[in-house]
Amino acid sequence: MAITQSTPDKTKSFVEFPETCLDLQKLVTVVLDSSYFFKKDIPQVISQIINSTKLEECEHYPLALTIYGFHKYISNKVLVSRYALLKADSIYNTQVLKDENYLIRNKIFLGLNYSVANDTTKSIRYYRKAQELATASNNLKMLADVKNNLGDLYLNSGFMDKAEQLINEGLSHAIESGNEEIEAFAYLTLSQIARDRGKLDLAIDQINRSEQIFKKLKDFRNLYIIELAKGQIYAKKGDLKKAIERLYKAEKIGNESNHFYLHAGIYLGLAKLFKNINQDKSLKYHELAFQHASNLREEDLTSVIDYLTSRYLEIKEHNKLSLVIVELSKQYKARKELMEIELIESNKREIDIQKEINEKKILNLKVKAEAKRFQLILATFILSLLFIVYAVIQLRKNKKLNKKISIQNKLLEDRNIELKNFAYVASHDLKAPIRSISSFASLLKRRLPVDSDPKVNEYIEIIQSSSTNMNSLITSLLEFSKIENTDLNLQSISVSQFLKDILNNLYSVLEAKNGKVTLSENLPEEIIGDDPLLRIVFQNLINNAIKFVSEDRIPVVKISYVATSDYHKFMIKDNGIGIDKANLEKVFLMFQRLNSENEFEGSGIGLATCQKIIKMHNGNIAVESTLNVGSTFTISLPKSFLLHSFN
Repeated sequence: MAITQSTPDKTKSFVEFPETCLDLQKLVTVVLDSSYFFKKDIPQVISQIINSTKLEECEHYPLALTIYGFHKYISNKVLVSRYALLKADSIYNTQVLKDENYLIRNKIFLGLNYSVANDTTKSIRYYRKAQELATASNNLKMLADVKNNLGDLYLNSGFMDKAEQLINEGLSHAIESGNEEIEAFAYLTLSQIARDRGKLDLAIDQINRSEQIFKKLKDFRNLYIIELAKGQIYAKKGDLKKAIERLYKAEKIGNESNHFYLHAGIYLGLAKLFKNINQDKSLKYHELAFQHASNLREEDLTSVIDYLTSRYLEIKEHNKLSLVIVELSKQYKARKELMEIELIESNKREIDIQKEINEKKILNLKVKAEAKRFQLILATFILSLLFIVYAVIQLRKNKKLNKKISIQNKLLEDRNIELKNFAYVASHDLKAPIRSISSFASLLKRRLPVDSDPKVNEYIEIIQSSSTNMNSLITSLLEFSKIENTDLNLQSISVSQFLKDILNNLYSVLEAKNGKVTLSENLPEEIIGDDPLLRIVFQNLINNAIKFVSEDRIPVVKISYVATSDYHKFMIKDNGIGIDKANLEKVFLMFQRLNSENEFEGSGIGLATCQKIIKMHNGNIAVESTLNVGSTFTISLPKSFLLHSFN
């Protein structure tokens, strides 16, 4: 078996069919770890390996399945690809692996396979498994690959912020581990995000970074993707000349490298660019895009069909219109049949794979059992005697152990009951002595003679004030404890009614300080959350914004709103006393009072309670502040139940 590299005179590289397990190991590891992955003769040799039983028992046979599965994936043969990748995954799971790179890579390929089939649940499941393995082994190269693919999945599902976060994490891992290929793909995806957000100069900068790396790696196959992406950016910028040049170049690279899976996008892009400047060329490229219809998204295919229909009617090409209708009918029929059989076929193949693996396990066990049958008979007899002795001893130990476990379980149960009763203890047993102290202090004050020492009256007032503060603190702790043990009741909340109720509750506070609260006009109609808990958060923050204002100012509170693709963001801005930057990290800690009790009352638990509630919603709360100018608290709440479950 030999692997011959390309020579300066561009002689074709080739591989021979491996004759031994060692030859197979050399072939598949070199292919998976180098640019040989996409050499033209690799798929042919790998197919021969898969269709032969000669090398099935080799340790590195599943690597051949992984390569075969990925080649079928990029050839749009999704079911064949999935069968090979699932079979490889099943074999990997029965082996003690020296190198988990290949298992992780196979799971990434399965994630890609299911994402193309729009099975997001299974795609995420395999990506998450790959992520767990890469994290456990601190494999930053593979972790970069996983994060990049997860980011693509979230981007295609419409969660742009989440996608950008994952892509940037993957980029960081790629740079740290020297995984230049994934670094290039990360810049490519970040360019797409920048383009969709209208940041076209940034998009060009990111795509140029990606192109430089692919050129350095001599990965000319991916320049096919780069040129298409550049054409799309220039088209959005309105530079039609550069856009057309890039799309022509993409078509040329695809033809030369024998890759056509992006041609549909290239031709559709050219068709749109020529639509207003050359109707004949626009028609030509719409026709070419239609020839690659299997690689078009549903909405793009509809656009192509609408154009061809109207154009053929306009130029009276009824024969061509008939051909479009016939071809379209065939495609829809084929797609319908594929959708009907895909799930059944996929599940059946998964069952067949598992059955095949189990049969091999049983066969191996039978062979080993037969070889050692005589030794086992003798060993079983001796072990039986030892087991009887051991069982008698163990039985006695177990009785003692079970008794101890029973006692521990009873103690644990009692402790749990004690914890559940903590709220009642805090409410009654702790508050009772405080009430007594306060009452007796009042009695003592009334009994004092008029001409008694003024210091005594001062001490009594301190006792009463401390009792009141202690009572308030215990009440706040009780509320915090209740929130800790509350299950979220997620529901749709009308934002306008929600804020109206809160401002009505704070009417007397606002009137006392002549304060004003203004609401943004772009507030959402509704949000998802636990209504009673979120009322605690908003009422607490608005109340603080009114309360923590110097005497010479009238409180002015502004509630504004910003929407991202994933989150609702509410900003509560005040003109209060502000917070020193050195204390910003402390504001959400319990009992952290950043001002004198004489100036502003409070228990120091309110903001800790707010943070707890927002975290329970898988959201975030943050603060920005300038001393003597004011503070802005930002609340971020997930828009959908999907983010509530994934974060």
